Amino acid sequence: MALATASSPSSPASAIWGQLQQQQAQQVADRAEQNARALQQKARQAEGDASRAQDRARTIRVESNKANEGERSAKQTLATMDSAAQMYEDLGRRVGAVNAKISAAESVSVSATTSTASTVVVTPAVSSAKAGATIDVSA
Repeated sequence: MALATASSPSSPASAIWGQLQQQQAQQVADRAEQNARALQQKARQAEGDASRAQDRARTIRVESNKANEGERSAKQTLATMDSAAQMYEDLGRRVGAVNAKISAAESVSVSATTSTASTVVVTPAVSSAKAGATIDVSA
């Protein structure tokens, strides 16, 4: 009978064993819940980190686009400056040529007489120039 009592579900040893199993099961459940909460916290933290990383990536992309625009603008400005420099060089050559012609023309003396009210007769003193050129000044 003692055996029957010890193996019976109502025996004190069986009740203690049941309580121990229940406590162990509760401890396992508590640890699992703590692990789940810790993992949820890590997941939220990782999501926040990812969100901040995406925001930073967008900011860097915007800054990169602005830098590219600045580069294009600088290259365009440089091309414009090169074109202007070429224009000024050409202008300098032309001014030099005009100055040379003016210097040559200054060595020519001209005398003018009027034959009518609207015509001037110009006689250069240089033999290479065409003598007696008529210039119409009526306009």
